[in-house]
Amino acid sequence: MLIPKHKLRLIVVVVAVAALFNISSRIAFIQNALDATLSFLTFRNNTVPQLSVEGDLQEAQARIRTLEEENKALSYDRELLLPPTPSRILVKILWYDPALLAERIRINRGEREGIREGAAVTAAGERLVGRVTAVYPHTAEVELVTSPVFGGVSVTLQDAVGLAVPSLGGVFTVQFISREDVPEAGTEVRTAGRGDNLPQGLLLGYVAEVETSPKDPFARISVTPALEDTFSILFVSPFAP
Repeated sequence: MLIPKHKLRLIVVVVAVAALFNISSRIAFIQNALDATLSFLTFRNNTVPQLSVEGDLQEAQARIRTLEEENKALSYDRELLLPPTPSRILVKILWYDPALLAERIRINRGEREGIREGAAVTAAGERLVGRVTAVYPHTAEVELVTSPVFGGVSVTLQDAVGLAVPSLGGVFTVQFISREDVPEAGTEVRTAGRGDNLPQGLLLGYVAEVETSPKDPFARISVTPALEDTFSILFVSPFAP
């Protein structure tokens, strides 16, 4: 049976279109697969190095913090190994009296060794510990700076000068600092040496919290003492300021 020419042409066209559609579908499938692969490789190329850099940065920061702590400890050890000088006398603690209103310690040096009443007592790192309040021939009593009856200490916070007062909670409250001069948390608080017979520049503590009020021209600043509970070796100025 012969197929008419016009039907034969139609069949040829249909077959050609079907074949072309099949080829286009395969090409589109391959193109989509290539696009997906390229997108994955691009994402991996952009993210993996970034994650590596961030990880390296965190590791470097952790290492820096460790080195800073080690350097601080070595500085303290070096200070303890230095020989006594005319500006300080090396002493040890004999006992500690944790009274509620008057924290005191007894040290193993006294008047015969050059200790004088009113002399400042420090720990390694130039941290203020207290003040000599009573002197005996070979021992002396020291009132700790954290004792509520120690009295106010003139201090500097950056360029501002205020008065640090100890409290029963073992922290200091710094007064008379303008709310315009509020320091950041962690700022060092050092003695100003004004009117309290203490040397200038001793480390008292670090800013822990700052409160301000529109009705008060001064900020309320809480300071955590730099004094540690584990100290055993101290330095005393041989003469009262």
